[in-house]
Amino acid sequence: MKVGKNLLALFVILFLASGCSLYRALRFEYESGSKVHNAPDRVAQINRNKIGMVREGMSKEEFLNVMGTERMYLTGYWSYIDNPFKIETAQDINNQQLEIIYYFTFDSNGDKKVNPIRECTPFIFRQGKLIDWGNSAFDDLKLGKQ
Repeated sequence: MKVGKNLLALFVILFLASGCSLYRALRFEYESGSKVHNAPDRVAQINRNKIGMVREGMSKEEFLNVMGTERMYLTGYWSYIDNPFKIETAQDINNQQLEIIYYFTFDSNGDKKVNPIRECTPFIFRQGKLIDWGNSAFDDLKLGKQ
């Protein structure tokens, strides 16, 4: 009987110890079926890392292949972030059509809501080609400097 109690105690200890490492793995990234779950700061980091492969003059198709178009599920939030997060159109001062594509790149306060102004990087396209990106480029565009 004493052996049974020792085995039970050992099992409980191993179960609790594995639970801590399991929680850590689940917190940052885990796979469930075909969905990869991430913490918001991990999604932002993934998107920031991809920006290093972006080049001015890329076609929209090339750009989307680099940055991705997948839905990123968030661990513990029961929600997701779409890549790209938001797409909008505008006109420049010469009345040329612009497309602005936003990607989530910075989790500013973990409030479970994405603020495109604070937490997304805008990528600006004219005639299907990437002309610039970043908040300063977007501000220049609004001021007519592009």
